[in-house]
Amino acid sequence: MKLSKKYLHDKSILLLITSNILLALLSAALIFLRLNNGRAGIYIVQRRANLGIDQYTQGGISTMIGFLAFTLLIMVIGFVLSYKSFDDQKHVSIGVLSLTLLLIVCVIVVSNSLLAMH
Repeated sequence: MKLSKKYLHDKSILLLITSNILLALLSAALIFLRLNNGRAGIYIVQRRANLGIDQYTQGGISTMIGFLAFTLLIMVIGFVLSYKSFDDQKHVSIGVLSLTLLLIVCVIVVSNSLLAMH
């Protein structure tokens, strides 16, 4: 896939791509820094408030690494969809990158709230 010069020279596109990359790096750093806090590899990976006593589900480190994989996946998909739609409709391309940014922020919030539970 050859990147067009118009796509890479658009200031709003570059701002959103840079923001996506920086927030993904922030997400990775926050998850890796909080992973091994002496919990012996057991983490709370789900919380369902309607289940009462069994509202917490425990999981391993691979589940928490899944948040990073999800962040990378939505970044790649958002970038590809944005690039494909740029020639036809620029505002759709900006919208896709904005929604990708919102998803990355949601990943940061959810992963940090799960890692904060003891």
